[in-house]
Amino acid sequence: MRVAQYIGPVVERVENKDMMDRGISVRPVIRVQTYKAIPVDGYEKTVDVNVVNSFTRLHGIVSACEEHEGGVVVFADQIMYGRKIVDGFADTTKRVALFRGTLSRQDRLVMLGAFKAGDIDVLVATTIMDEGVSFSGINAIVLAYSRRGYRQIIQRIGRGMRTRKGKDIFYVYDFNVLGRYRDWE
Repeated sequence: MRVAQYIGPVVERVENKDMMDRGISVRPVIRVQTYKAIPVDGYEKTVDVNVVNSFTRLHGIVSACEEHEGGVVVFADQIMYGRKIVDGFADTTKRVALFRGTLSRQDRLVMLGAFKAGDIDVLVATTIMDEGVSFSGINAIVLAYSRRGYRQIIQRIGRGMRTRKGKDIFYVYDFNVLGRYRDWE
């Protein structure tokens, strides 16, 4: 219904199986890790305690990335949280970089090239990567934290489902805090 409001009626329904059969998409494997929210007052405090400064979540994110030799994109909505995630890899051998809008266009292009070449194992990205950035080499994505809607989540997952030689599956890790999100904002 919402799509029809913007572009008119849906002409054809396309499912991922159809796209896989046509060699456009790969099979996703989705792993969801849930955490019960620690009740605190206020949205900012809730995010701080349950997302940004949760050692348990950070450990889970790092562990998910360590399951892959490279090609992992971790989505974090805020630069400060992205920095915490990058710092969480300090005791690992993973080569990690923070992809954010405050970098120059040239620095972002160099970083994407290094990721595609395998010189960066884990790319922690803020919302700048949601739209208008095209690159390959993604084996898995981690949804570390997202306050966005379904469209943005689908966009993020779609980044990694593109086919390439030797790739037949794609991993999605979702680190979900169970709680009353509507009360957070």
